[in-house]
Amino acid sequence: LQTRLNTSRFMRVTALENTNLNDPFPESVDESLWGFDSPIGPHDGLVMDQVDFSNGEICLLDMGYSSAAEVMGFMMVNIQNEGNQVTLEYKNEQGPVMSSSFALDDNREWTYFSLLSGETVNLEPEPGTWHLMFSGYTEIFDFDGGPLPYLVTGVLSIPEGTQIYDAGTDQNWDDLFNSDWEDMEFTNHWNAIGYDWKSYSLELGEYSVDDAHLYCARDAVGREFLFRFLDFYDSSGNPGTITLEIRER
Repeated sequence: LQTRLNTSRFMRVTALENTNLNDPFPESVDESLWGFDSPIGPHDGLVMDQVDFSNGEICLLDMGYSSAAEVMGFMMVNIQNEGNQVTLEYKNEQGPVMSSSFALDDNREWTYFSLLSGETVNLEPEPGTWHLMFSGYTEIFDFDGGPLPYLVTGVLSIPEGTQIYDAGTDQNWDDLFNSDWEDMEFTNHWNAIGYDWKSYSLELGEYSVDDAHLYCARDAVGREFLFRFLDFYDSSGNPGTITLEIRER
């Protein structure tokens, strides 16, 4: 069983040894012990994989921030599974210990569970019906020789089989559309598109999008698309509305 955090909340996790869910929350945690999920995906760098639930470890979750930037506090969590059945035991800082059991969704790549509501959440469309997720997520930068997690807004290519080629800014739209794509080095990294198709000017206080930056996508059944970003603003000038131009080959 693999478990991913909701990285749009800037969530992080650390393992707790010789601790059970009836124990009090730790007063503090060494910052170096916290881990963030890698944005590369699909199964690389998942920090929950490092928690040895089968041998009695549990984890401490920093729940990150709400969409209104409110601090969400901490939870202690234990995860057990047998086949496609999963049992979660968890508590927040007010307690008590709660328990939820559910079956993994065989019709989705991931099954989503909210520790806040205690229920599974239907978020993911059926396989084969989508290619890109537009979301906030936690990018991991290299800063001064170490990792620097930072919350960004961007695009992730999550569905299994989706591959991306970043064609850069030096190619012509029509020429690239009509060219041979067989020798392109496509990648299945979730953050291959990422966040940097836009840039922010501190001087002007606004975002800009380079529509010369082209991307190629190929899905699990071989459909191919050329696309580029055109805008990050709505008609009223509010940021966060993404406009794309897409052509299927």
